[in-house]
Amino acid sequence: MKINNIILVTTEGCAGCDIQRNIIEQAISCSEDKYSINFQYHDVSEADMIIKQLHITDFPTTILVKNGTYEYHVTGTCTKNQLIHLFDEHFVENE
Repeated sequence: MKINNIILVTTEGCAGCDIQRNIIEQAISCSEDKYSINFQYHDVSEADMIIKQLHITDFPTTILVKNGTYEYHVTGTCTKNQLIHLFDEHFVENE
């Protein structure tokens, strides 16, 4: 079974981070019939390893992880439709 994860890296007082968290939750809800997605978010102070590995310098940063491998990351806020498109692109099952 494929394990899909979304990690949102945020920073304290970031309004865009709160907005992005809500949009991610909406996109996951719209994609429940296609994908099983685990969602977690971390403050920058809790995500040191990810920040260094992916060279993250701005927030919010949304990271798509498939089977333990970082597939894609994007900085800033995305629309719900943009996120659903990313799910379709990166979480699709290979046949």
